[in-house]
Amino acid sequence: MQVQVKHDDGTKTDYFGISDFSTTNEGEETKIALHFHRDVPADEPHPIVEGQIIGSASEIPYNSQGAFEAIKQTASKDDHKVIVGVTDHHSAVERGVLRVLNDEDFDGDLEVIA
Repeated sequence: MQVQVKHDDGTKTDYFGISDFSTTNEGEETKIALHFHRDVPADEPHPIVEGQIIGSASEIPYNSQGAFEAIKQTASKDDHKVIVGVTDHHSAVERGVLRVLNDEDFDGDLEVIA
């Protein structure tokens, strides 16, 4: 799934390749544990970010062209970052992010987690 998080400073991060997430509140802060579609060693915690979840969407309908467009457009927005967890679960997302990385015209904020 794709999950969009808004941070306290107004920036947003979209995460692709998420299988699930959980939230906890600590005072006024909300911490979000992200679960990617990949094996995580027992001694390695899931990534935890602070912010507010403002959107989520299924990646199931994406073909590689749809994933390419969604990732490229989102990562190219001002004050926006995209993090993609590459997994076998959604191969169209993997193919789409590879196309973005090879796109000479791409000038966005993108990180890939394998």
